[in-house]
Amino acid sequence: FGPINGVVHAAGVAGGGIIQLKDPTQADAVLSAKVRGSVVLDELLRDRELDFMVLCSSLSSVIGGVGQVDYCAANAFLDAFARDRTARTNQYTVSINWDVWQEVGMAVGTEVPELLQKQRQESIDSGLSPAEGIAAFRHILDSDLPHVLVSTKNLDDVIENRRSDIGLE
Repeated sequence: FGPINGVVHAAGVAGGGIIQLKDPTQADAVLSAKVRGSVVLDELLRDRELDFMVLCSSLSSVIGGVGQVDYCAANAFLDAFARDRTARTNQYTVSINWDVWQEVGMAVGTEVPELLQKQRQESIDSGLSPAEGIAAFRHILDSDLPHVLVSTKNLDDVIENRRSDIGLE
């Protein structure tokens, strides 16, 4: 296929469940896809001069999420790893904290309890369209930012609503 000029690391496993009942094996699977995946890619490509490495993170690393401790941690790792890799290799590495997408992605494909289905559908309905996501992706690749948040809503409002939802008003 020719040389590798860039890498998009978009692996992920949805987390879920309260931390007190979290099975370490399940948490490891959620962490592994993003954490081990990034480290392995970095090791495999250490001798290559890449134009870019994109790490697909989630807004959850910034805003949190009830029952998402492993998923939030995995994405927070990506955010830190992008800065570290750029500093170590002097190659452009960016972590993109994506909002929910409308037609594709983890939110669309993950089963949730019936109690949360309406909330998830509302989130998907207000998410990024594929065209918006592609436009954002292209714009980000034209930048030199190591960490970009992509949200369809005002982020301050999202954080305030999240705090309110968990009683931290």
